[in-house]
This record gives sequence, C-alpha cells and structure tokens, in this order.
Amino acid sequence: EAVLRAFGYWERNTREEHAEVREILEAALARGPGHSDCLAELSLIYWAEYAFGYNVRPDSLGRARAAAQRAVASAPTSHFAHSALATALFFQKDFQAFRAAADRALALNRMDSSTAALLGTMIGSAGDWEHGLEVVERAKQLNPHHPGWYHYLAFDDAYHKRDYRGALA
Repeated sequence: EAVLRAFGYWERNTREEHAEVREILEAALARGPGHSDCLAELSLIYWAEYAFGYNVRPDSLGRARAAAQRAVASAPTSHFAHSALATALFFQKDFQAFRAAADRALALNRMDSSTAALLGTMIGSAGDWEHGLEVVERAKQLNPHHPGWYHYLAFDDAYHKRDYRGALA
C-alpha cells in the first residue's frame, strides 16, 4: 500500500504529498525494513527533496543512495531498485557507478518504457548521447502514447547541434 501511495505522489507531485508519502514509506520500512520496492521508492522520495526542494532534510542524495543500495541488496534482480540507485548516483555525479546501475536496470526489464526513457535521458546527459538517444527511442517504441518528457534528450541533442528546427519539433 505504501508503494502504491508513493506512485500516486508522482502524479500529484506537491510538497504536502511528498511529506505524507515520505512518512508513510518510512513507517512501512520500520515494520518491514527489507522491502525492496519501499526502499527504492523512498530513495526516489529522498531524491525529490534534492530535485524539487520539498521538505528538505540533511544529505538528501546520501540518504537516497543508501536507501537504493539497501533496495538492491534486498532484491538484486529488481530493475526498480537498480533504477533508483542509478538515479541517486547520477545526481551525485558518480557517472561510472551510475552507468553500471543503469545498464543493470535496463537489462533486468527491457519492457519498462518509463525506466528506459528516464535512464536513457540520464545516460545521454552523462555524456553518451548516442546510446542515450537509442535507449529513449526504444522507450518511445515500447509506449507509442508516451508522455512529452520522453523528448527531453532529443531536444537537448538537437539544440546543442544548433538544429533549432529539430529542437522545436
């Protein structure tokens, strides 16, 4: 229930919802400390403290990384856990470790278009534009009705190449 509630946070994405979901996930983990999906989702909630400035506590990214590492330890074959770890590592600018976690997440579940689009965007932003673009393109093929944010990397790529018509498209 805590994980499902956390999924709902990403649809609403408000400061109030963030605080409530963080509390719910932390309480759930107090009862079941090894629940990988709760740990992965909590890692992303801690990341949101950093990214959006919601309800910030000290060392948001350090806590995000620690929760994701616990998620991976609890469920080594969970693409969700590896994706959460990749996200924390990316924002800590540990790009070598990020890439290993991202590649593992993508290998574990090739059918999750949202994870592929997110990780592909980060792979490209970390400097491997061509591979990142390929990963995002596969995500678009998996979900032909994808959300608009799947285009971020292609926009950045076109803009950096001074292809302003391509960026606008």
